[in-house]
Amino acid sequence: MSDVSQEQREEIQEEVLRSARYMQEIKLIDVKGLDLRGRSSITDYYLIATVNSYGQLKGAVKQLHEFFYREGIECRGGKEQSEAVSY
Repeated sequence: MSDVSQEQREEIQEEVLRSARYMQEIKLIDVKGLDLRGRSSITDYYLIATVNSYGQLKGAVKQLHEFFYREGIECRGGKEQSEAVSY
């Protein structure tokens, strides 16, 4: 993330916080955020949460994709993924 401006860094951090709040709103459990800046070449932040069932997982993935689209947040990982979403 060294090639982005301070303003872009702040915007990304706000997107991560909004995403984590939304994950809590849709009743995901133990939402945790990992700050991987400087530690990973794949991503700067990683959000993790627990679900109670496969059905909840599928619903959460759909809701998160819709949230990312609505909020204009870049999401890596296609809609066909049902096990993990990373952005």
